[in-house]
Amino acid sequence: MIARAVAVSFILSAMCAFPQARFDVASIKPSKLTGEGRNRENVTANPGTLTMHNVSLRSALQWAYRMKEYQISGPAWIGDERFDISAKAADPAAEQQLRGMLQNLLSDRFKIALHREKKILPFYALLVAKNGPKLTAGKADGKSVLQPKGMGLAAQDTSLGEVADLLTQIATRLNLPPVIDMTGLRGRFDFTVDGTDLLQSIGAGNTPDPSTIMVGVTEILQEQLGLRAELRKASTDVLIVDRAEKLPTEN
Repeated sequence: MIARAVAVSFILSAMCAFPQARFDVASIKPSKLTGEGRNRENVTANPGTLTMHNVSLRSALQWAYRMKEYQISGPAWIGDERFDISAKAADPAAEQQLRGMLQNLLSDRFKIALHREKKILPFYALLVAKNGPKLTAGKADGKSVLQPKGMGLAAQDTSLGEVADLLTQIATRLNLPPVIDMTGLRGRFDFTVDGTDLLQSIGAGNTPDPSTIMVGVTEILQEQLGLRAELRKASTDVLIVDRAEKLPTEN
């Protein structure tokens, strides 16, 4: 125990002895984007530079800490207010270094106070159905392309992790638990889904009922993709934003 305490003390001392990595120049400004593009976010990271366009503070924290949307909670505005972030390091820096620099930048400019916790949260486990998946192998090094097709969706070179992320976006809007890929299927796949029956069951102009949508999505997963969603609970790391200022400090 003594040796362990000494080791921890040495590590903490070393961390304090060297300044944390920071961007050489950085700008954070409220986004002026309006209309249909109001919720479209874009993140571009290159060695030594980071550009985030029209992102919420929650999205910026997600990228900085490698977390999902459901793992970050705080004041409602951190998901509503939008910002443009442009930052450059003094020297070329790998993506992981940029993430650390962004953590420091957000903390400095928004005066953020946060802490980590573990919580038991519900989630939908994305699993392979009894009769196996109904997917076509895509290009292993391909980039995911998702686009509307009729009353459904066509996917090309898409991983099941990306499918889970898409389903999580839908679930979040409906105040439903997130979806996590637990199929064990690696690689990328091509597939199409037909959402005609689901859209007709909702009815035009009606307010979507979460349970109706979930039943419809479950049927699509099972019948068209050979997948299923199972509701579970698990201990999950979460990031709690205790305090943050809405307007970032001057650039």
